[in-house]
Amino acid sequence: MNKSLKIVVSFIIFVFFTQILFSQVRRVGFEENKTSTIQSAETQSDLSLMNSVEYDALEKIVDPKLYILGAGDMLSINIISVESKYFIVSISPEGYVEIPYIGNIKIAELSLCDGKKEILSLLKKQFVNTEINVQLKKMREFKIHLTGAVEIPGLKSVKPTDRIVDIIQNSSGIMKLGKFNEIHITHSNGDEIVVNGYDYTNNGNLEANPFVQQGDLIFIPKADPFTETITVSGATKNKGIFPLIEGEKLSEFLNKYSNFSDNISTYSVNIIRKNEDKTKYYTIDVVGDDPKIEKKDIVLEPNDIIELSNKMEVYVQGKVNRPGTYRFVGGYKVIDYIGLAGGNTNQGNIEKALILRNGKKIKGLNNIVKRGDIIIIPRSSSDILIGEFNALGIISSIASLVLLYLSTQ
Repeated sequence: MNKSLKIVVSFIIFVFFTQILFSQVRRVGFEENKTSTIQSAETQSDLSLMNSVEYDALEKIVDPKLYILGAGDMLSINIISVESKYFIVSISPEGYVEIPYIGNIKIAELSLCDGKKEILSLLKKQFVNTEINVQLKKMREFKIHLTGAVEIPGLKSVKPTDRIVDIIQNSSGIMKLGKFNEIHITHSNGDEIVVNGYDYTNNGNLEANPFVQQGDLIFIPKADPFTETITVSGATKNKGIFPLIEGEKLSEFLNKYSNFSDNISTYSVNIIRKNEDKTKYYTIDVVGDDPKIEKKDIVLEPNDIIELSNKMEVYVQGKVNRPGTYRFVGGYKVIDYIGLAGGNTNQGNIEKALILRNGKKIKGLNNIVKRGDIIIIPRSSSDILIGEFNALGIISSIASLVLLYLSTQ
């Protein structure tokens, strides 16, 4: 009896411990399965994020030694081992990246090359003899200030691979008096550089179109309309006042602005220059093909007037009712073009009409007009005299003389 009882008790104890053992095995299995599920979910989440990130269109591959990391940059971390891990981390506004299960590390304002080294140094303390890859996944966007002579100033969203001139042109462009040759760029550390936008647009010099930096202030000054500008008129839709660079030649100016017109004559460009009481006329052969024109180029001066001629047009200016450009008609004389322009006004002296051609003045109403000629009808002598003294001024002068005479009697 005692022996049978011992057998039953022993069997009960065996079953009890067996149940405890299997329970522990199931619990461990559940925890492992739970961890695996969580890791799988994290991996799927990272892979989903990885697939949703689009690469930015670049002009060339980013140089890790030159690219400076900042808040908003996204990095991928791939740990290749028995249990591989993949993370996508973003640099926080304070400049840190948080690596799951590892910790935080500050990498903002470091180069991409140095930022990678810092991350690898931290990870290799936890993962020994493991291959780890760190890559820039997506570049950040940030705001810069665009001010001065621009059409739409204010904050602009840019990326580290955007260039200054491209930002200006893509944003809104500059005003007509904006000095595109003096783009002032002030960095967040206070350093300032000045670049010539024309050196990039006309000559392809990339040094004149640097990459933007976070915190940059871009300022474009406005030319003084009295001392730093010239006027463009004639056969072009792009008329008006333009900034002038000191020492700039006519050929350089025309090359700088390529949108005047395809029909502009470059073998006969007229310059009108007023110095004190004198007015000088120059005819410039920019191309240099006309042997009759001595002036091949000229250094522009403030307040010069550039008259751009059309290969097929004649210009009538001065005291006429409808000054402007008229299509060239072979055989037409000066008097004919004055008629097309509505005749002379009361202030104009038709007898002194002249043609401005190749820097020379040709007087006479019956002269045959050529392509590109400028016809000028000057003011009459009476208009010049009367124009200086209005009727009230004349009456006042006479009254003063009468009073003076009476006071002496």
